[in-house]
Amino acid sequence: MSHVELLMEKANFPEESRGFLTDLCRRLAADSRYETLSRRLIDHDYSDSSELIAVLDSMSPEFGVYKYSLYLAFYLNASELLLDKYRANNIDEELFWFMTVDYRCKLEECRANDGIWGTSAAAWHAPFYHLTRFAHGRLQYDYSAFDGEIYERGGHVIRKGEPALRIHIPSSGPLTRELRHDSYRRAYEFNRERLNWNGVVPISCSSWLLYPAHKEMLPQTSNIVGFIDDFDMISSSTSETFGNAWRVFGPASKLPLEQWPEDTGLRRAYKKWLLSGKPAGSGYGIFFHDEQGRVR
Repeated sequence: MSHVELLMEKANFPEESRGFLTDLCRRLAADSRYETLSRRLIDHDYSDSSELIAVLDSMSPEFGVYKYSLYLAFYLNASELLLDKYRANNIDEELFWFMTVDYRCKLEECRANDGIWGTSAAAWHAPFYHLTRFAHGRLQYDYSAFDGEIYERGGHVIRKGEPALRIHIPSSGPLTRELRHDSYRRAYEFNRERLNWNGVVPISCSSWLLYPAHKEMLPQTSNIVGFIDDFDMISSSTSETFGNAWRVFGPASKLPLEQWPEDTGLRRAYKKWLLSGKPAGSGYGIFFHDEQGRVR
């Protein structure tokens, strides 16, 4: 079994996608340009991802596939080099396999919204290869800067611009309390020396999931409400349009609001909320994590 086939097996890729991706990955790996591109990615030899994306865009017609498919094939192939990089840097291999679930998430989102086996988020994946973004269980984290003015809790203080972890939430399933807190603990253990915050790690998140109005539209037992309560909220904003509707309603979000489906509690709540003329929004929050968990 090849590395790509093992990855798709462990990350539970849809069976119907595997043959197509396996063939495309093999064809791409045989191309003389692939090794240079993948090595440049691994060595962080791009000022940003735009140069890499431009080259892949130019190659996709030669392979007879849409660019989204070639993006994913490239990252799947290059992930073998990333695994080697984890090992060379003594990074727990388990973090690599946590990360690969994100490929499946992006694959399924791309298939649902664009009808293509691939990823529309080409620039998103590169930081994993630069070891600036990691998956710790259910959630992903990269290194950012605190975006508030000042936050104090339990004798610890962080000020605007100082380093903090930033959470990202892949669409890999329920966001239960158990999975959230397991991920926070993993991120803390991995970063307590790296961030050098004297026993605590600041963990922040900016997301539509942290929109405070979710506490009005959803039951208090909701995992989203629980996620909000994990944070001390710093700021929030509203929007007349729900830019993240595709995350909740998939391709149906392209239809008029009145036609959006109501087959889940979240969909029913959002549709009712928006039909009543209320805005969508987002929030930004933070907390400190120590050996016992969230600092209170």
